[in-house]
Formats: sequence, structure tokens, C-alpha cells
Amino acid sequence: MTVALLMLAMMSVTVTAQEKDGNYYRAQYVKWHKAHLADTTDVWPMVNLADLYADDDNPMRSLPQALDYINRAESRYVAMVKDNMQFGELRRLQKKKITLVVLRERKKEISEKAKRYLESGEAAKGELEQYLGAAGVSQAMVSQARVQRVKAAYRAAQEKNTLQAYAHFVERYPGTEEAQLAEAQMVLMADSLLRATREDEEDELTAYYEDNEAMRQAVTRRQSEEAFATAKLTNTVAGYQKFLADYPTSTYSLEALERVDALLAGELAGLSTAQEYADFALANKESHLGEEAIDKLYYKVISEKDIQAARLFMENFTDDPRYNDVYRRYYMFHSFEGNYMPIAEFRAANPDFPFPELVRRDLNETADLDGVELNKPFDESKLQDYAETMKMFQDRGLTFVLLQRALQNLIEAKDWEHAQSRYRQLGDCFTTTNKEAYKSLGALLDSEYVAEKAPIAVTLGKGDITGVAALPDDKTILYSVKSSGGSIIEKAVKTGERWKSAGEEKVAGLTMKDVVLYSVYDGGRKMLLGSGGDVWEAEYGDGGWKLKGKLAYPVNSDGIDCDAFMLPDGSGLLIASDRQGGFNLQQSGSYYHGDTALATDLYYIPREGEGWGTPQNLGNKINTAYSERHPVLSKDMKTLYFVSDCSGGLGYGDVYVATRKAGGKWGEWEEVRNLGKEANSAYWEGPLSLSRNEAHLYICSRRGNTERSCYRVPTGRYSGEDFVMVSIPYESAEKLDCRIYDSEGNVVASELEGGEIKARMARRKDYWLSVIKGERWLPVTRLSVENAEKTVVKGFTAAELKGKEHELKKIEEGSQSSLGERELKGLVAFMKANEGVSVILGVSMPGAEKKKAYLASLECGNDLKARMVSEGIAADRVMVVGYGNRGMAEGQQKPRIMVKFEKK
Repeated sequence: MTVALLMLAMMSVTVTAQEKDGNYYRAQYVKWHKAHLADTTDVWPMVNLADLYADDDNPMRSLPQALDYINRAESRYVAMVKDNMQFGELRRLQKKKITLVVLRERKKEISEKAKRYLESGEAAKGELEQYLGAAGVSQAMVSQARVQRVKAAYRAAQEKNTLQAYAHFVERYPGTEEAQLAEAQMVLMADSLLRATREDEEDELTAYYEDNEAMRQAVTRRQSEEAFATAKLTNTVAGYQKFLADYPTSTYSLEALERVDALLAGELAGLSTAQEYADFALANKESHLGEEAIDKLYYKVISEKDIQAARLFMENFTDDPRYNDVYRRYYMFHSFEGNYMPIAEFRAANPDFPFPELVRRDLNETADLDGVELNKPFDESKLQDYAETMKMFQDRGLTFVLLQRALQNLIEAKDWEHAQSRYRQLGDCFTTTNKEAYKSLGALLDSEYVAEKAPIAVTLGKGDITGVAALPDDKTILYSVKSSGGSIIEKAVKTGERWKSAGEEKVAGLTMKDVVLYSVYDGGRKMLLGSGGDVWEAEYGDGGWKLKGKLAYPVNSDGIDCDAFMLPDGSGLLIASDRQGGFNLQQSGSYYHGDTALATDLYYIPREGEGWGTPQNLGNKINTAYSERHPVLSKDMKTLYFVSDCSGGLGYGDVYVATRKAGGKWGEWEEVRNLGKEANSAYWEGPLSLSRNEAHLYICSRRGNTERSCYRVPTGRYSGEDFVMVSIPYESAEKLDCRIYDSEGNVVASELEGGEIKARMARRKDYWLSVIKGERWLPVTRLSVENAEKTVVKGFTAAELKGKEHELKKIEEGSQSSLGERELKGLVAFMKANEGVSVILGVSMPGAEKKKAYLASLECGNDLKARMVSEGIAADRVMVVGYGNRGMAEGQQKPRIMVKFEKK
């Protein structure tokens, strides 16, 4: 037993616990207070008062007062010890067992009891105030008292449970944990109160609580919630960015940012050209995706040797640490050509180039290389000179041309064995820059020569043929030919298997002397011509051909524009042009491949109404640093034939073929392949034209002659029996919006006059018919050669559709499908024309997990609904039902979307 407890036991020995009652404590209080007032310096009454107030059974227990008295007793005792005159009083206290050790033990016990009491949270508000004001109370106890005071105040606010009570608490005790809880409760109460309020009462409510921050936050939250719902409905980057600008601290901000990232990531994934990457990076400078776009642009520079990518990088991203590397590579693209003029022009145009010593060295080297004559037939006596020059300049593009010239005579003689032998003898010159070009040429030389694929000469007329166009009747060819007075257009007609010149085809209004025929279209009734670097159009009418005029910008630009080819469906044209922004490295007119080069890229230019849209470069799989020309496109809009003087061919201008990737983007192509050593020669090929059934390609070529002649080579694409013409009648007096698509989503036909849709369809292939007519609805219909003639375009009325359910077969393929968009457009047009119609969209999604499939089906349906709403359909006219994976066949990958028509 401690000294203090022993003392307390001795003091209370005459009074049992049962005998202590209110009267006892009052008597003790009177006794010791009276003694204390009689002598406030006497330690003995202080000690007894401290014990009295610390007694747990005392109704008047007050631990703060007990601490106050025991502290005063301790202080007085210490003072007496220091005063040499207080021996008598100290002796008296010691006889009562009161020593400094006892006092401090007692003080410790009371303090610990007070601390436990405070931590229990049982102290009343008045008691807490005593702790805060009592003398001798430790800082820890004061802190604990303050904590308990806050808790007590928070309990009081909870009992009242009003916005004002919580607000008053937060004002008095800011920064505390309870204040945070109070603020959270205020937010919930404000939100609940606001949600229970009608819209017309909202202003009155917020005015009443205008000083309440929680209410202001609740109003802002409600507004941000509505704004976010609107942003989700439009689901665009601009919509989410506006939301973030208006509500930067909203609880939906993170989700909005994630959605912006998702949309931008999707947008970035769909980009392919250097210009698209540069534009995206500049528009999204603050996003990590902008940095990713710059990375992709840099990748195009280093991996694809994209000239345009290098230019865009240097123009827009000067602070990027890779800038000097791009600049150096940009110069290497120029120096690869190996001509003096381009390098000299580069030095003049780029005085700040970071590696000027490279330019000085290359100027000296290319001056020697330009001395080699390349524009004459190969002189076999020069073979050793060529070999030495090739070894000296292995990293120059022109070095590969020397190899082509060294093989020229052997290729023309079709002496493939000796051509392959010479090719291998000179192979040690191609271990670096020209390595891939060398391998491509080797593959051509090693390929099997198929005599059936060899060109057949087509005798059209005398002279240098500069352009050729086969008419749809497959019996007539128009061509341009140089004459003594300039150039004229002539016609050749097929008689049996022979072609016979039918004389000049005069074009009224045509005064240019250097005219070149590019192509014909619209059933042979229109032609595209070229003169002076511009594209012109002529039309056949009463009395013959008449010049209509020059095509407007941007078909004709400040550069040279030529070789125009109208797409089979009339939706745009292909053109060769040396306009700025392409992949072409050379300057037109520079010396390359033994001739003056026309450094053109191929572009697609869409037709927009009476004018033309933005030109789209066909991308770096088609276009190179050199010249691409003479594009022609198959009727299914997928197969492109063109001429390129890129490294790797037999001569300086081989015919190549490429296939567009699914989805129809003009910059995305499958691997380009050389049409082969049967179709190509060691000289320039082109222009080109396809026969009606696309089984043959007409190629103009010198092939060792001083003038270009016409040749016909098989394409290997189709035979004459693969296609048939079908006519699909429709029952309607009005003009309908009708299109026929192939299985890849390409338009192969649209409506013609005369009450029928004419289409050229291949056997054993499926097609899709899409018709849009406001008051009637026709689902997208599968077509084939076998059922086309039996198909009648009629459609259903709103009355006929009521309660009926149809499957939306093509929307299932997603928003990227052009046919899927058409199907949605038709449904929207029908609902706009029939205001009383509403629809139920029932969606099933594949997936083994039912819950995930159900959520995915709802998301798919709601996305489709949002697209319909964005097109002007009221939201209450479209109901979405998710079926999860119900009804999905095993292995099915695409969703199944059913539409049921109801009266609103």
C-alpha cells in the first residue's frame, strides 16, 4: 500500500464507507473549509480538502478542485522547507504523516484519476470548464478536457440535428475531427433538403440559408450533377472540358477527366498521319496523351522516315529534347537522294542546321556523283566505273539507281539469270541505307516469270502517248498523244482483237498545247484533263466534247496537280500533287533517276456539294520521299494501282498495287506490292487505266523506246463472269436515299434515275441494301445476285410496325461501321416523321458472367439511346431493356439489338 493510501486509511479509520452520506460530506466540507479560511497557509486543511474533493463517493466530487488544493499544499510545503523558521510547522505535519513524498504521490494519484475520468467522456460541460480553468491542471489534462468539451458540444448539436446547430458547432470548433463530421452531416442534410424541394422552391430555400456554406455547396453539387449528366449525354471531349471548367472541384471531376482521357485515347488510337498526331498534341498540351502523340510523331520520323512528320516536329516542338535528332534525320532524308541541288537548297533554307559539317561534306561528294550520266541507255563499258562509284557512295539513294542502270539491258532482254548474277556481284555496296531496297529488287529478280502475265502491246496510234483512259463499253479508248503542234486527244476503237485509231477527239474551248488526258468518268461522259500543272474538266454533250473549266481549289493548288482520277462512286477524286505537307522530299524539277523528277504525293479529295473538301494524303505506305503518280481505283473502292519511283523497283517508276484496310480510311493501307517483273520494265511506267471488268490494266511505257506506247497486263483480280448487273425496283413516287454496301462497308451503288437501283455485284458475295425514307421504315436488307431481282423496296408504315419487333443487324457492329450509322440514321428519320412512335431497345450481350453481361447490355442500349437523342429524338420516346447474355448463341461475339415499335 502506497504512503498516500496508508495516510488516507488512517484518516478515515473511524468512519466506515456505509456511514458516509451527504451529511457526512457536508460536515467534512464545513470543517475543513472553515479550517482553511482560518489559516490559508496551513497545509493540513489543504490536504484534507484535496482528499474530500477526490473521494469518489462525495456528491460534491471535483477532481479539478482536488488538484488545485493538492498543488497548493505541495507549493506551501516546498516554501516551508526553504524557510529555516518553519521547523515547528513541518514537524507538526510530519507527525500527521504529511511529507513532500506523500503530497507528490497523492498529486499523482489524483492526476491519474482525473485523466481516466476525462478519457471516459463522462465529465459534464461544467466540469470540463473547471479543468480548463483550474490551477495545477497539467497541459495533457487541459488538452483532454478540450477534446471532451468538443465531443460534448458535438453531442448537443446531434441532439438538435439541425443545419444551424451543426453550422454553429463548426463555427465554434473549426478544424476538429467533429467539425468535419458536422460538415459532412450538414452536406447530407442540405442535399436531402434540396432534393426534397421542388424546383420553384429552390431559390427561396437557398436564400433562407444564404449564409450556410453547406447549402451553397449542395446547390453547386446539384448543378454539377445536372451538368455532368448533360456532358455524359453528348459524350464529347468539349462537353466534359466545359463541365470541368465550370465545376473544377465537383465530385464528378475525376470521372469527367477519366472520360476525357478515354475519348482522347480512342481518338488518338484512330490517328495515323503525321498531321493528325501534331494537331492532337498541340490541342492536348496539358494531357499525357499529348505527349504520347508527340512520341508517335517521333516514331514516324525514326521508323517510317516520314518527311512530313519531321517537318511538323521541327515546326511545333522545338523544346522537345529530341529536336536535334529529328533535325539531323530530316537532313539525312535529303542527303539520301544524293543530288547536289537538294543538299544545296537545304543549306540555303536551313542556316541554323546543328550539324553544318555534314552539309559541307555531302556537297563535295554529291558534286562527283551528279557527274554520272543516268539518262541514257546503259553503256556496258561503264560497269566498272559504276561499281567503284557505288562503293564510294553506299549511303546515297542515287547509288541504288546506279544498280538499276547496271541491270537495265539485262532486264529489258529478260535475261534474268545474268541479271541475278550481276545483282549479287554488286551486293556488297548495299549493307546500310539501301539494304531494304536491294532486297526488294532481289525478290523481284528471283520471282518466277509467268509468260501469261507478260504485257501485250495495244496499238492505239502513232506518237508519244501521254495519257490513256478505257471507256466503260470496253470497246473504246481515249488517249492523249504528243504531236508536232503540241498535244491532242484521240480515240481508238476495238474491232475484234485489234484496236484502230478513229482520229482526233476535239474538245471545244481547249486552247492549251500541252494537254494530257487523265481519266474519264460518269459513264464516259466526262473527262479530266491536265495542262500547266492544273486539272481541267470536259463534258460530252450534243455535238461532242466541251471544256467546262478548271477545277476549283483545293483540287488545284499553288503546286503542280496532275493525274486526277474520279472515284467510281463520284464521292471524290484521287490526284498527284507536290503541294506542301506531303511525304515527298524532292523539289519538283530536281535531277533524279536520270530525269527531272516531279516530286508528287497521292491525295484523296472528297466532293462536298458543288465544291471539294480537305485533301487527305494517302499515307506513307503509298507515298514516299520520291514521286507517286497515275492513281486508278477499282470499282469496289478498295484496290489502288499507281506508279512510284521509290527505291526497290526494276526501273524509275514501277506499277504498284495496294488494298485499303477495312474501315475505309484513306491513309490506311495493307502492304503495298510491286505488280511484278512481267508488268514492269527498267523504264518509267504510266499513265494507267483499268478495263471495264478490271481484269486488265492498260499501262503506257517506253520500254526502251523513245516514245511511250500502250500495253495491257492482267491484274489477276476478276474474270468477266465474276460480276453481273442487277436492277432493284422500288415502289415509290418520291426520290429515296438508297445505297448498296459490300460486306466491308464500302458503297458499291446508289440510286439512279428510272425507278430502279442499278448495282454491279459479284456472285457468291453478300451485299446490304440501305434505304432511308421518312414515313416508312425499311430494315437493312441482305442482298445477293440471286435475290436482288426479287427485292422490292417498299418499307413499313407506323401502323404496320406497331407491336412488331425487328433486329438491328448492322448497328450491332458499332459506331465505326458506316452501314451501322446508316441503319441508325434510317430509324431516326422514321421516328422524326412519325411523332407518335416510340421504341423499346432490347439488348443482349455476349459473356459467361450474367451480371457483367447485363450491365454491358444496359450500357450498350443507353449509348445507342444517347446517339438517338443527340439526333433530335426525345428521350422519353426511347426505352432501353437489358437482357444480359440471354438468347446469345455460344461463341457469338457481337451484341444483339432488337427494336420494338410502340405508340407513344
